[in-house]
Amino acid sequence: MSSDNALSRFIGVARAGRAVDAALHEACGLARPGLPVRAIDAAVAASLARSGAVSSMLGYEDGHAGGRFPLTLSVSVNDEIMGASDPDLVLCLGDLVTLDLAASVGGWHADAAVTLCVGASGMGDASRRAELMGASRAVTVAGLRALASCRSWERSVGAMHAVAAERGVVILPGFDGHGIGRAMHEPPRLPMHREDLGRAGVSEIEPGSVVTIEPVVSWRRTGVVRNGWLDRTVSGADACFTEITAAVGGRRVLVLA
Repeated sequence: MSSDNALSRFIGVARAGRAVDAALHEACGLARPGLPVRAIDAAVAASLARSGAVSSMLGYEDGHAGGRFPLTLSVSVNDEIMGASDPDLVLCLGDLVTLDLAASVGGWHADAAVTLCVGASGMGDASRRAELMGASRAVTVAGLRALASCRSWERSVGAMHAVAAERGVVILPGFDGHGIGRAMHEPPRLPMHREDLGRAGVSEIEPGSVVTIEPVVSWRRTGVVRNGWLDRTVSGADACFTEITAAVGGRRVLVLA
């Protein structure tokens, strides 16, 4: 990839990333007990419109039985991993909520996800969920830092697994990051779990690439069941993820969303 093309990609995705970040920031500030999922979705849609951005997710089809994605963003709660939660679901104090948004500006896409705990409760389930949320962030950051130091995807995955073990959580297999730019999903496919590396088809991330890092973590390994557009844990265990979009340079990475 030429430096001119890489620079155009970095700038274009960064513009989309600003819109994504603004919308997610607004959604996090809005989340409170008693708020339905559809209210979060409406607020994010309004924020994107103000930024001149368009949801990359609304109406998206992945070729499976889910049909068109029905929401502006993915909202998943507690044992829901990712996808479209029930729009009428009402948030409760202590809920673990992952907000995942991809949007485009001028034909360039960016993708990010944040996890939060609803309300300010430090007891029981809410405390454990706050720990899981913190572990999710730490695992994703570990992957980012490893990628900055060596550009080896295998070593980045290893770094994420090492931090997951330190935090007492596991990375769930079967979930991938991806390239992003003119489309929401572009090559390369980047498995987040070491068991899935054999199907990655990539060993080193080329300078000029823009990729997402999005490991899903839970307290223990669990199967996943999909219903329409919603993945959830078979065991009922909480799960969440933090996602970043990052540009890969020769000796550093730059977070774009």
